[in-house]
Amino acid sequence: MIALSFWALTLLCCATAARYGGRHGIRIAIVYLLGCLATVPAAFLDRDWHHTALATFAVDAVVLIALWWVALKADRWFPLWVAGFHVVTVTSHIASLFVPGYMFELYFVLQGFWSVPMLLVMAGGALLDRRAGVFDEPATGNHAREWGVAAGPRVGERR
Repeated sequence: MIALSFWALTLLCCATAARYGGRHGIRIAIVYLLGCLATVPAAFLDRDWHHTALATFAVDAVVLIALWWVALKADRWFPLWVAGFHVVTVTSHIASLFVPGYMFELYFVLQGFWSVPMLLVMAGGALLDRRAGVFDEPATGNHAREWGVAAGPRVGERR
């Protein structure tokens, strides 16, 4: 039931960020969803949480790099907050590697703890930006063109 609730919240928040967050919301949502999907097989590779989960660490490190890239390119604040929350997750991996006697129960909890605030900030930030009138895309679907997806002709443009 917890996993189903998490996936429902993930899909809802990512859809909200993609719909209302402009190109940065779309990028954050894609990175987050790909990270979640990549974590599933990574978690099966290392099911014992009594030591550092290296496969999950690798996925989280790649996700952090992608979130940093989006945050550095963004002209909004919510991508920076999402990346900042993910830094805590990656830091817990690093701490489990270098700190002898690390409490692995705490490590297990920290791996999932910051996911919910990340999702809420992702959706909430996109909605607050939209409410404040912050738009970076015209309604014609320019963001789809940037990702190489055919979005149809622009207003006044011929095919």
